[in-house]
Amino acid sequence: KEHTYTIQKPARTLKQNATLHLLFRRMANDLNDAGAPDIPHPFNPVFRMKWTEDKVKELLFKPYLWHLSKEWGKQTDNSSDCTTEQLSEVMQALVDGVNQAVGVYTPIPTNERY
Repeated sequence: KEHTYTIQKPARTLKQNATLHLLFRRMANDLNDAGAPDIPHPFNPVFRMKWTEDKVKELLFKPYLWHLSKEWGKQTDNSSDCTTEQLSEVMQALVDGVNQAVGVYTPIPTNERY
């Protein structure tokens, strides 16, 4: 019998996923607390929305993921397609990008209960 094996890097862990969403929540709170610009409503620009966990994920994280995953050769906007190292890279890029753009620093949570 002949067997073929492939080496796969480990996928995103449940702890990483929990950390990711905790980062989104904290970043949304930090952006709102720092007075970062509100998000215009797509149908009525006069109506402004505050930052939320989902808005950070959709408007900030996913574009970083899309851009970086292109460099990895498998473009995606789904974090479950990432290895543990790739997800860590995207989280750090998000933190650094937000800090540079609006001066809000939200550290990546470590060793915390979710």
